[in-house]
Amino acid sequence: MIKRRLFLKTLMLAAGWPLAARLDDAPIRVCAVCGHEALHDGPTCLHCGAPLPPLPAAPPTEAPPADSARPSATSHPSTTAPNILPNGASAEELQWTRQLFNAGELWGAVLVARNVSALAALQGEEGAKTRAAAVVMQVECRRRLFVVRRPCPVCDGTGRRRIQIVSLKGSVIEQELPSLFCESCKGTGTWNARPLLDELSRAEAAARRAFVVEQLRRGREENRGIWLPRGAADQLNVRSIAAMRVAAGTPCATCLGFGAIGCMQCSGAGRIRCTNKNCVQGTEICPVCNGTGRSRTATDSGAIQKRCEACNGLGKRECPVCHGKGELVCDRCDGRGESLCAACRGAGEAPLCDRCEGQGFLVCTRCAGKGEVRGQSCIACGGQGVVLCPNCQGAGRVTRRR
Repeated sequence: MIKRRLFLKTLMLAAGWPLAARLDDAPIRVCAVCGHEALHDGPTCLHCGAPLPPLPAAPPTEAPPADSARPSATSHPSTTAPNILPNGASAEELQWTRQLFNAGELWGAVLVARNVSALAALQGEEGAKTRAAAVVMQVECRRRLFVVRRPCPVCDGTGRRRIQIVSLKGSVIEQELPSLFCESCKGTGTWNARPLLDELSRAEAAARRAFVVEQLRRGREENRGIWLPRGAADQLNVRSIAAMRVAAGTPCATCLGFGAIGCMQCSGAGRIRCTNKNCVQGTEICPVCNGTGRSRTATDSGAIQKRCEACNGLGKRECPVCHGKGELVCDRCDGRGESLCAACRGAGEAPLCDRCEGQGFLVCTRCAGKGEVRGQSCIACGGQGVVLCPNCQGAGRVTRRR
């Protein structure tokens, strides 16, 4: 935290920010939700919109002289993040997100909510509440998307109980009992499971196509993956581009932002059908008496029939493999139904850019952050004092291909 504050102070001093001198004395406030340090006096985090700890009471200060009210020659108007969007632009898309969520189009709601976060970041503190609502919507959508229904393999999706009986001819017959439910799925015929990666990829791709078509219909323009109102892209500077791309986030390309993927062995269910081929919903025909319930014992006086001790005369017994459950815990995922994403190690986001440390921009090396060289506007940064990070293009995170 201290190193990050020193780094930010260096950038602010190089760019001529008047608030840089106060950074040493300012209290450290860290968002309890996203962990980002707040470098402003507002009540909410500009990164996720969550409430911040209150500021300590400050002693009264003397009024500054009249000259200090005038901006310095080295300060740049682009260091602040003015609201360059029409009023209600992000709120309008947030309403669209809720409509998709209520209609069950969860992937579409995720894509729109990410765009809402980017738009709200361009509105400064004004869009903090909208951004917080978009983050909450994304979390709820992903929670629901990470649960799918699979047909129960124990009852083959019927939800009914089945038993085996032995006919008078000695053949084994399976019979369904409509009055009894399958114990494995409780009569629903399905299991809860985690989606596999190819299922998530297909659903996300289909939702993205519909999302692009709708944004074009609304007259929006794409700028570095963010859809903006027409003409708004012309007002973007380096800091605003970085702010909106960092706010939109960069989900891990391997797990699509979930931090885990469904286990391939159990199809994400965490359990599988009993591997005993003779097991039918936890029971099997007794192999000792072949379902007759009687066993023959040879004696000197002849063969004697008595009750089979293996099945207690029932002709069937509990499956010794699954112990009567009809299912087994998946040994690959230990019953979780998912495996941790190896690329992001469960974070769900692409790794932070080590060149800009997640800020999305760098101090211009040509003008050392001043915005001018020998009295002329710096041609490298356009007088802004910073340039877009070439490693992440302003996203703050680096996407790795699968």
